[in-house]
Amino acid sequence: MYKKLGIFLLGIVVLGGGGIYYAQTSQDVLPTNTALMLDSVNPTVFETKNAEQQRIIIDVRTPEEFASGHLEGARNIDFYSAEFADIISALDTSTAYSVYCRSGNRSGQTLELMKSLGFTDVLDLEGGIMAWVQSGKPL
Repeated sequence: MYKKLGIFLLGIVVLGGGGIYYAQTSQDVLPTNTALMLDSVNPTVFETKNAEQQRIIIDVRTPEEFASGHLEGARNIDFYSAEFADIISALDTSTAYSVYCRSGNRSGQTLELMKSLGFTDVLDLEGGIMAWVQSGKPL
């Protein structure tokens, strides 16, 4: 009986270890320079990616919010504008974009819209400009 139990436990260890090995090696097979980057990121990553790469920064807040302070070089496209979806649809889907709003809600919805339209490189500032300021980053 103990022999059968030992064989059973050994089988579980071998199968489990094989699964771990497969998971580790399959990650190595994924391309490291994938073109798809569609994600919400923290202020530090957002800042770094914008500095490393020529990205178009889109502020989806209202014009009044934009006038009160915005990230350097940002372009304002009002989320609440009747033309918002048309303006976003007209953008080049292969260009790299970074989007933000006040708290991350509108920019998160913008990220989803851009995904559905086939954009391949869009970053959303997680927590919006509030998180940016709270992390000590300049406007």
